[in-house]
Amino acid sequence: LISDFTLTFLLYLMYLDYDLLNEYVVFGIMVIAGSGGGNNSIIFTLAREYNTSNKCEETATGFINALNLSAGLISQYVIGYLMDYHWRSRDGININGERVYILEDYNFAFSCVIPTCLFIAIITTLLLKETHGRNL
Repeated sequence: LISDFTLTFLLYLMYLDYDLLNEYVVFGIMVIAGSGGGNNSIIFTLAREYNTSNKCEETATGFINALNLSAGLISQYVIGYLMDYHWRSRDGININGERVYILEDYNFAFSCVIPTCLFIAIITTLLLKETHGRNL
């Protein structure tokens, strides 16, 4: 959790200030990403431990897998909606009937989505009950 939070925070800072990007920062981010990449298996383990008493471990594991895959689909629509919202609020231009987005549209969308996802991740992590490796 700490490495993922640090990675996301560093990427967010780099997104806000492109001048921070150099080979040392990129190397550090890659090391942090590599050390925190295995946490996805913890989610599947928690789903099995929480649902053993209901005898639906496989269903819970499948549901977690579906949530992981659908997160990308949902975030694309949310980011697109936010970009459209910002484009309309600044009276954006059309070229041949196509909307032309500028950097501020992307900045607005990502500056809304990234902190919101971080907040949700931290809150849900704090709400987890420690199982001590036992099935609940």
